[in-house]
Amino acid sequence: MQSMMTQDEAENMAAIAVDSKRDSTAMKAVAVLGMFFLPGIFVITFGMIKSDWNPSNGAPIMSGFISMHLFISIPLTLLFMLLLLFLSLRESQRRLKNTAAERSSSALKGDKGWYSFGN
Repeated sequence: MQSMMTQDEAENMAAIAVDSKRDSTAMKAVAVLGMFFLPGIFVITFGMIKSDWNPSNGAPIMSGFISMHLFISIPLTLLFMLLLLFLSLRESQRRLKNTAAERSSSALKGDKGWYSFGN
């Protein structure tokens, strides 16, 4: 009876782990989208402050700011994406290192050494 309850509990924990992994992946996707669009939105916001909203004699509202916006926002976006890539790679290396350490420690726990005499 207790073994069946333990098995059900283990299955429930596995389902929770799968759902947590899915949620984590979705949150990372939202973070990537934010990091992609945020620098451009930040730069264009300051461009809107400098814009002439009541132009005289047919002058464009955003005179020359578009080139400056592209010149600033594209490198900022690339910088943020490279930062995200760097942090992601560092996290995956840390996770692999922890997994390898856990495997080696669990392998050592099962090894009783030369003095066990096969027991």
